[in-house]
Amino acid sequence: MTVAPDTWPEATDYFRFYSEGRHDRLAKVAFIYSSEEVRESKDGEKLYIGRAGADGIEFVYRRGSPDIWAYYPIDGDLEWKAENIEGLERAWKTGALKV
Repeated sequence: MTVAPDTWPEATDYFRFYSEGRHDRLAKVAFIYSSEEVRESKDGEKLYIGRAGADGIEFVYRRGSPDIWAYYPIDGDLEWKAENIEGLERAWKTGALKV
């Protein structure tokens, strides 16, 4: 499924600067998906834009906010991770991101 950038104004920075994705060679994970991998939740309230590499945890935008959240599929919980996608990348690269 292709996500139209204009349907997710919260993710403008993702579509403008990160749509090619980001890959961590050491962790062997695309912690930010390319635009071909991005998808919406069934209810249209979350945009899945990356993964933590363990337990099916994914990074998401939520409607109405540029913040990035970790989505824990086992419990259906969301946990705030960064104020924006740049903050997610910075936290990942410095090791400050905990899931």
